[in-house]
Amino acid sequence: MFRRFWGLGVFTNPYAALFLIFGVGICGIPVTSEGTLRAVPHLGNLGPWIADLSGIAIALVLPAIRFKTKAQTAQDSQVRDLGGEASSNPILAVIEDAIRECILRRMQQEVVQACRSYDWRAIRLAAARALEEEMTIRPLPDERYAALRQSIEEFQPDADPQLDSERKYRALLGILRWCSFHRLRRGLDAAAAESER
Repeated sequence: MFRRFWGLGVFTNPYAALFLIFGVGICGIPVTSEGTLRAVPHLGNLGPWIADLSGIAIALVLPAIRFKTKAQTAQDSQVRDLGGEASSNPILAVIEDAIRECILRRMQQEVVQACRSYDWRAIRLAAARALEEEMTIRPLPDERYAALRQSIEEFQPDADPQLDSERKYRALLGILRWCSFHRLRRGLDAAAAESER
């Protein structure tokens, strides 16, 4: 879910740890129930099998549990784009939203720093390389690829430093829609190093 945001504290996020603890707790239910199931008459050796299958069932059913109110249903079409890939389960959704909020805060800091650290040449070169790499692993539709190539070629400096910084910020955020931050940052570092030679 957060693949594109690796490098922005996805794994060091305190809410990610909470998410993992929640997952471990849910997975622990079948393990602890195995002894109880063995004690049930007529089950005997089937206890471990039932416990394992119940773990799979919990993993499949829990994320699918939906709690919708009339207000949520009425507003669903308005907020669907803002919801992204959020879980329909309210418990998981709260944790995922907290992870997103932490990622957004870190993203703002890192992208602002990148705007100060890299020039347009490095941004264009890193973006073009990242796009070609993306096409090698996960090919984009031809129209999407052509549009992205065109947008990268249009990365140009502005005489006004404030507008230039704003354009860099928007350009870098645009790249993050299809490229992970970790890969983009490595590309920017490589491009900047090449320009210094």
